[in-house]
Amino acid sequence: MRLGISIGIGWGALALVALIGPIAWQQYAGATSPEVTAIKSHPIPTTATVVEPVIDGFGGDPALTYRYSVSGRTYDGFDLGNEKTGDVLAMKPGDPVSIVYAATIPRVSCLVGSTDCPNDVYDPAIPAFAFWAILVAGSFVGAIVVGAVLIARVLRRRRLTT
Repeated sequence: MRLGISIGIGWGALALVALIGPIAWQQYAGATSPEVTAIKSHPIPTTATVVEPVIDGFGGDPALTYRYSVSGRTYDGFDLGNEKTGDVLAMKPGDPVSIVYAATIPRVSCLVGSTDCPNDVYDPAIPAFAFWAILVAGSFVGAIVVGAVLIARVLRRRRLTT
């Protein structure tokens, strides 16, 4: 009975981490990163040129690398596609795409409508990876604990019957 309650509490804690972790990470990054502060407080809209549509990681999300200029200086950017960009994999090199960049740090940019801006500061894969790593490790530890408890019960019963 106590083991079942402990396992339930453990799974509840994992679910809480999975739900709150990404939000907490975004809040932390927003409070500590000058790049996030710069682009959130003074975003400048402009048009960039698509360099290449890509898939972000193995089995990942559609994304774009793009190039834009600010005051004669050229910058490269990368971000995941979103509802406002449409199907980024259908875009061709040289196509225009709407972005925003930080007025005070022009090298910081993202696609218009991005949910993880700037992409290199907040990576949504970090909380997902942490969740699955904790889940797998917790499953192994849980299996070891349950196995140890079952073995202890069997040994205790044998000792009582002899």
